[in-house]
Amino acid sequence: MKNILFVCTGNSARGIIAENIIKNEYSNRFKAYSAGNNPSGKINEDINKFLEKNKNFDLSNYRSKNFENFLDNGIKIDKHSVNTFRNINFLFRLLSL
Repeated sequence: MKNILFVCTGNSARGIIAENIIKNEYSNRFKAYSAGNNPSGKINEDINKFLEKNKNFDLSNYRSKNFENFLDNGIKIDKHSVNTFRNINFLFRLLSL
């Protein structure tokens, strides 16, 4: 199983979306994480509502995290994406591995 880290600025929207798509739809192939270089400390409320209402994703245990948490935590990151959805093709290429 591959570990993926999605990095965006605040880790309140794009990275959270990507992490949840992987965790909820591709957990048999990947383990996903997300983080930001300037985390806001919370998830964007609109993103939270959308993912919970439209996708039935449970975000109750989610918070925005700093990518520095992943530098020395012992998790081997196999793939990473910076500025997650500016290049959505990355996500599709990743899922085809």
